[in-house]
Amino acid sequence: MKNFIESILYSLSLSIISGLFVVLTMLVSKIYFFDDIFFQMSVPTVISIFLIPYMINRYHKIRYTCYISSRNIIVVLTSMCISFFVVYLVYNQANLVLLCFHFFLVAISEEYLYRGIIYFRLSEEIKSEIFVVLISSCIFAFFGHMGEPFYYNLIYRFPLGILFGFLRVKTGGITYPIIVHAFYNIIITIW
Repeated sequence: MKNFIESILYSLSLSIISGLFVVLTMLVSKIYFFDDIFFQMSVPTVISIFLIPYMINRYHKIRYTCYISSRNIIVVLTSMCISFFVVYLVYNQANLVLLCFHFFLVAISEEYLYRGIIYFRLSEEIKSEIFVVLISSCIFAFFGHMGEPFYYNLIYRFPLGILFGFLRVKTGGITYPIIVHAFYNIIITIW
């Protein structure tokens, strides 16, 4: 029971620390990079939601390794290129292509944290994949997006977290959750 509680607290802490770093790094980048979306949003996201949890895991000697095959890299890159191409053809605006790139970075970072590190940490102590998916989805929805209205998190992000978790369970990795997550973000932003 103690390890179960520790794994949940560790997962919550990672999410909260990442969220605080997102706010902090976005504020700092806003001061130095006035109109550049890449430096105002993308770089802080990758630093806060990908690198910081990675470094915390290394510090605590938690051995989550995200195996990425060359096939999975090709699948993600192909998905990115297709989305860039379609968005550019439909809207003929280069800034939307940059926004698509940003959404892929967000999806990679969030899936690495929530369906990668947090899922792995919880699954060490919780044997039921359903409970791991539900708990990691709650953390994703309510702690990873704590600045958003509760009902948005309950209606949209929690079910999305379950979908991404289900994809994680069915595929055994985070490649397909990354792609679905990125396309979801692109679609709700553009349409």
